[in-house]
Amino acid sequence: MLKPGDRAPEVVAFDQHGEPFTLSSALGAKHVVLFFYPKAETRVCTQEACSFRDHFEAFISAEATVIGISHDPVEMQRRFAQRYQLPFPLLSDPDGTAARAFGLT
Repeated sequence: MLKPGDRAPEVVAFDQHGEPFTLSSALGAKHVVLFFYPKAETRVCTQEACSFRDHFEAFISAEATVIGISHDPVEMQRRFAQRYQLPFPLLSDPDGTAARAFGLT
């Protein structure tokens, strides 16, 4: 598990558009808010993602980049982002590599 001040591990995954995304590319922002969720379209995960959407302007004002990650495939991430108009990257982590890198599994 990461502790305050630890360097975030590099994460390389495909976003909801099928484009490769590296966590280091987001580190130019003052802050990065990275949230993991178990499965798109489930009640709690949808509420969580929509809460980030509903407060997105506050994150932008705080110079923060928001990124969501789940085990869902790219196509499911795309549909989830479109259906709920999520304005931030959703990364596909089907084999749990990113979750393990952050000590979550």
